[in-house]
Amino acid sequence: MNIQDVFEDSYAVYIEDFEHSTDDERRFNVIGQSVNYGLVFVIFTYDGSADIHFITARKAENWMVKEYEENRKRL
Repeated sequence: MNIQDVFEDSYAVYIEDFEHSTDDERRFNVIGQSVNYGLVFVIFTYDGSADIHFITARKAENWMVKEYEENRKRL
């Protein structure tokens, strides 16, 4: 699954995942558009370097679509 383009979406919603983060690894979620897959939900880590490590990605659920659309209206 090639979903890196989700980070190019200017309307993407970023959420820090405090519940699943640890002292050694901070996790983040993003809801955004992918050219190939439409609106997706991606979980990833970012270690401060240029490397993003993807944990999982899936089609956005209804609540995620709503959150994304509300963000588009705000911007």
